Amino acid sequence: MITVVFANGTTANFTDDSTPEELITVVQSFASVDPLRVQFNEENMVGMTIDETIYANLLPVATEARANVGENVEVHFINRFKTNEEIMQEQITELQQAVAEIGG
Repeated sequence: MITVVFANGTTANFTDDSTPEELITVVQSFASVDPLRVQFNEENMVGMTIDETIYANLLPVATEARANVGENVEVHFINRFKTNEEIMQEQITELQQAVAEIGG
């Protein structure tokens, strides 16, 4: 079992087959997917911990849920890492904001 701690402190468990790019869990019903799905947003994923490793540059991409009749629901949370360009653009924006605050 892989444990994820989101930025807001919420924890969730995922299967050992999971990776940062695809976190997999099994729930009892489709209704159980939504409380988990809302955790996967850009703000809540900054600094999330997956088995004690901190990830600062993951973005949510999609959620896929499937089940056979009478079985549990397997849920895949698909994520991606920010590109170097996205990271640099964020840093430039932060620097511009800091300069603007100093200057004005």
